[in-house]
Amino acid sequence: MKLSHDFTIEGRIITNSTFGNSLELSNDLIQFILESQDKGLEQAMSNWRLNIDDDIIKILLDNGFILKGESIYETIDPLHTTVNYNRTFFSVSNGNLYFDVDSSSNDSIEDIYGFIGVPYNRGSLVYNIDIDSPDYLREKSNDILDITVNSEGKTSGFYSTVQEEYVFQNCIIRDYGDVVQQNSVNSYFKSLTQIASKVANSNIKPIYIGGDHAVTYPIVKGINSVGFPFQVVHLDAHSDTSPPSNGIIHHSNIISLISNLENVKSIYQLGLSGFLTSDELSYANQNEKIKAYIKRDINEVEINPNLPVYLTIDVDVFDSSVIPSVSYPNYYGWNSDDFIRFLKDHVSKLNIIGIDIVEYDKSKDPYGSSAIYINNIILEILANI
Repeated sequence: MKLSHDFTIEGRIITNSTFGNSLELSNDLIQFILESQDKGLEQAMSNWRLNIDDDIIKILLDNGFILKGESIYETIDPLHTTVNYNRTFFSVSNGNLYFDVDSSSNDSIEDIYGFIGVPYNRGSLVYNIDIDSPDYLREKSNDILDITVNSEGKTSGFYSTVQEEYVFQNCIIRDYGDVVQQNSVNSYFKSLTQIASKVANSNIKPIYIGGDHAVTYPIVKGINSVGFPFQVVHLDAHSDTSPPSNGIIHHSNIISLISNLENVKSIYQLGLSGFLTSDELSYANQNEKIKAYIKRDINEVEINPNLPVYLTIDVDVFDSSVIPSVSYPNYYGWNSDDFIRFLKDHVSKLNIIGIDIVEYDKSKDPYGSSAIYINNIILEILANI
């Protein structure tokens, strides 16, 4: 065995530069890694009285930080997200995604609502949103509400002034940290697809927090791979139906790409208020899967209640007077009443299997007001699912 040379250490986070996976270690274990670099792995293991059967050595082997000599690319499990121990969304408990995906394959395990940060910002050639945007949303969530739990580890609930009752009671909710952006876009999207596939095949109800809207495609692709039919509800000011070109995934063609997935049976687009190019309009009109609704046509929307739903929310669906902190703001967008009506009329009646909230840009939010608003949106969603 030998220590890999292809990793970086920042604080207590060790990141595999080859495979993109990360672990958070104790200060002592970081010292063990540094000593292994200096004196060699065998000498360090001897000094620390460790052997190959110890859990930490097994974990370092499984994640490619210690090498046996053979190729291990396919053995690297993508489920190791980087947990943020300093803060979580709404002060909920940290979660271990690897453990919960494995445990929740048992039908007796209850549903787990789980936050997963997706700090990706390479989906636009014009604007790159701040890479720290998901974590800033996490930080600002704690200015609004702490979701507390009872002695059984289930939520105590919180009072909704909209519904005028206590909501989100007796639920399990965790923050799984972030899928850290890698040097290779293809590797990152592959990891997202694998994570989404395993999560969709478990009892976890994910809430992905982006990040650029491009992340929605690898997530939905992962759900598609599980094999059950489902539909996508897309809230956005823009259609995102630019024709697919050369296999490139970006924020403005994700719906075109998603429409080609076999198990996606319908795509409902709500809140459109931006301008459409002739190519976008042509593609949407010719695609039988896509049902587009302009701006406030919520009363006209009919979503099949018999198929599970993945909900993707680009926050520029809201009017720029409500959420200005986006790359492509639009006027005549949704307001709070529109969104609450959508939740009551549709979300509360549907089987929501996953959600993403994308396109918030911290760099355009100097006072944090948009972050506060988006976190209120998250709470209203939790109150209705």
